[in-house]
Amino acid sequence: MSNFCLALQTDAQDFSCYRSFMSATSQTYYFATYNNQRVRKINLQSLTDLTEPKIFVVDNHEDILDITNN
Repeated sequence: MSNFCLALQTDAQDFSCYRSFMSATSQTYYFATYNNQRVRKINLQSLTDLTEPKIFVVDNHEDILDITNN
């Protein structure tokens, strides 16, 4: 488990726990937040040419996927 310190829009900081995993083969970083357990992914290879930090907006609203008819 990885721990991160977040910078909020109010310039305050918040400490939160995340689950995170990384695949060295696909160069992909996977994570889930405490408030929303949906796994998200970031392709790290797409970030290699960036010269500035990239901010990823994460919606912490817990959603439910209905798979009844699948």
